[in-house]
Amino acid sequence: MTSSVRTSSGARSSRGPRHRRVVGAAAAVLLAVPLAAVTGCGGPDGLEGTVVAVDDTGRGDRSLGGGWVAVLDADGLVDFLSGSGIDPPSADDLPYVAGRVLRDDVTRAGGSLATVDEDGAFALTATGRHTVCRLVEAPQVDLLKGCAVVDLPARGRLQLSVGAAGLRATLDD
Repeated sequence: MTSSVRTSSGARSSRGPRHRRVVGAAAAVLLAVPLAAVTGCGGPDGLEGTVVAVDDTGRGDRSLGGGWVAVLDADGLVDFLSGSGIDPPSADDLPYVAGRVLRDDVTRAGGSLATVDEDGAFALTATGRHTVCRLVEAPQVDLLKGCAVVDLPARGRLQLSVGAAGLRATLDD
């Protein structure tokens, strides 16, 4: 059954329920796309972070841009390191663990990667106890430059500090 509707010009148009469903679906899509874009960009939940070089000489910290932050659970870390030919380090040596790796091996080991921008900023969505590692791009391979075990909250700020003490993770609300 079709119904007759007056248009803004006063003319009669016969558009049925199917037309109204199509228009309604199109409107829902148009509203959902911007909403998904906003909620997909972090929103209230998400852990923002920075990578900084700690200067032990008193000149102040500086941002370290580029590379990635790898996020792995305990089993994933062992798989990632073993697959890269790196012996899993003790807890005391974890901040200093280093070697040549392929960043794609992080995802193969069940982990995730967050890109570090030129200002040293990154964002994570993982929560719970994880190991975060710093990866730096190098020709043909990437370089692992330390790891730290941290309980990641749903939101807040994470600072990864690189210095004489290796890689350290600090959380702020």
